Amino acid sequence: MVDRNMCGAERPRLFSSKELKAGESLSFVDKDSLLFFVLSGEVVVVAHNADCKRIRCNQFAFICPKYIYAGKVIEDARILTIDIFPSLQVHGLYPLDSLRGECSHITKYRFQIYEMGHVFELFLNYVYSCLEYDIVCNSFDEWKLGELFLLLQKCYTQMELASLFYPIVSKTFDFKTFVLSNYRRVKSVNEFAALAHCSLSTFKRRFIEEMHEVPGKWLTDKKMVDILDELKNENKSFVELSEDFHFSSRAHFSTFCKKHFGKTPQMLRAELRTSYKYIK
Repeated sequence: MVDRNMCGAERPRLFSSKELKAGESLSFVDKDSLLFFVLSGEVVVVAHNADCKRIRCNQFAFICPKYIYAGKVIEDARILTIDIFPSLQVHGLYPLDSLRGECSHITKYRFQIYEMGHVFELFLNYVYSCLEYDIVCNSFDEWKLGELFLLLQKCYTQMELASLFYPIVSKTFDFKTFVLSNYRRVKSVNEFAALAHCSLSTFKRRFIEEMHEVPGKWLTDKKMVDILDELKNENKSFVELSEDFHFSSRAHFSTFCKKHFGKTPQMLRAELRTSYKYIK
């Protein structure tokens, strides 16, 4: 299998092109949900209830591991896949909110195969060619996602889209929850934007809208609060704290503390220890 996933880019790509040979097996277990487009050839996918569905040339489906766990290539195929998960709503392009009303009319989810349509087919083959010849940039995902969802909304009814995305419609993305759950994982605003799979400018704009503060200052302020809280833990060494907060060295950690608190980590811990004993 040939898989072009643009690994040299700054962040993992959502779009991926694959050439699959007849007889190859596919596993969707422990993976993100994805849009699965068959541009040529034929693939059969298997549901957890053992039901099999064939996705033929110029057809596509939404693969959610909760319902579809495996597949097999029946005929040599060219596949385009797009990882889909709730945090993609950071782009303002993901149509989940507009689909929730339609989903309320769906009493039971049924996995379905969709025809591409001529315009949609042209667009997807163009994207495949861009991936194949590495005609991409760091904003590729964001631009193409916008075009993709525009075409989806133009080519399919709201009810069809509701049926397509039904497995994750209930998992709407809360930006504030995303920020609070992940800020300790990143070293910089650039990494945070990459984690959200969007451009730096888009992330900054959304951050200010939701958090009412620029992300750089917010991250620094949160780090200061968390450092003071962690310094109370006498069992943690300064080296461990340096690693926990993504500092390159203990010296870098000390420099940060002197810059923002006017004191070294040792001095801060001593003061916190004294304050804690006084309060007790």
